[in-house]
Amino acid sequence: MRKLDNRTYIILLAVSTIFWFLFNKNIQIHLSVALNALLLVYIKEHNKAIKFVITYLTMVILAGLFANKIALMYIILNMLARSIPLVMVVTCIIVGNSSELMLSLQKIKVPKPIIVMICILIRFFPVLSKENIAIRNGMKARGLFSNWKDFMRNPFLVYECFMVPLIIRCIKLSDELGATAELRGLNADKKRTCIYEVYFGLKDICALAIYGAAIGLIYFGV
Repeated sequence: MRKLDNRTYIILLAVSTIFWFLFNKNIQIHLSVALNALLLVYIKEHNKAIKFVITYLTMVILAGLFANKIALMYIILNMLARSIPLVMVVTCIIVGNSSELMLSLQKIKVPKPIIVMICILIRFFPVLSKENIAIRNGMKARGLFSNWKDFMRNPFLVYECFMVPLIIRCIKLSDELGATAELRGLNADKKRTCIYEVYFGLKDICALAIYGAAIGLIYFGV
């Protein structure tokens, strides 16, 4: 089954962001998370939908526990929980093919430097996650911070041990990504072609209509 066009996700993100600012009830955010979870399920990203829902519920529960004890922690957790619906829509774009995304953005006349920047960022974050795992494994191999208690006892040292190698690795990764971009001809003057078929079809129109009706119902009906 063909996934939705990236332009559809961009429109959904814009609509979701507008209503995100308008929502003033917790139940509206809850329903927004449920709606975006259904969107992820529709594009066959079941695991991500489940993870987001679990993360959201965990943050809401923790925020409730800290509400009368640590106000700052409550505010932080509440804001993070409220941002999850938007992150879920962004995930729909990130999990897609970067070549399709570039072509979709090219069709709506997005400036080329912005297209390149977006695509490099999308490719960079998954690599960054793998680098974090590699750093953690390296620390374990050296016997550093073998359990969570060590993390709690030395938070500043943990931060230093993570950030220093991560920054150095990020500098190298940026050079590698830049070289890859040059190799793929991203700076070429001619119009970019794509082996994938990218079009805005009836399925995209239906998805926009259903999503718009659903999120409108959440705002006006709740």
